[in-house]
Parts: sequence; C-alpha cells; structure tokens
Amino acid sequence: MATKKAYDLCVAVGKYEKDGKEKNRYQTVGVVLEKDDGGKFIILEPWFNPAGIPHEAGKGIMLSMFEPKADGAQPAQKRGEDDIPF
Repeated sequence: MATKKAYDLCVAVGKYEKDGKEKNRYQTVGVVLEKDDGGKFIILEPWFNPAGIPHEAGKGIMLSMFEPKADGAQPAQKRGEDDIPF
C-alpha cells in the first residue's frame, strides 16, 4: 500500500521581524502521511520533545500543518532551525 506526504508538521520555536511585522520561526517535527484508502497517520521525528517548545504554563503545544511544496523543496518553515532552543 503506497503512501504520500499530505502535510509537514511544524512548531513555532521563535519569532523574527520581516518588513516591520513579527512572524513565527518554525521547525518541522514530523509529517502526516495519507494511505491509498484515505487513512492518515503521523510520523514524528525521534528527537522531538514537546517539553522543549516554548509555551504558556497549563496550555498545550500547537502543531501547524503546512502542505508540502510541489517541487520537493524544503518548506520555508525550515529556515532558522539553528536558533532552536533545544
């Protein structure tokens, strides 16, 4: 049974400024794959530890889903991964 990547899973790990606006810096931490029969499943990177993601006490961690680029290029959200605090 074949699978295809449906989404990149990313978390916000910091902020930066562009054109006078504050934007989130993202790190890809996994993927959502889709099977031929429509079923979906998640694969997380083995190094990913949600405890290392900045968040407000008592609140959850948000994972964002970004559609992969058609040309196979790395998602723009990968930029800045050298700034990850963990």
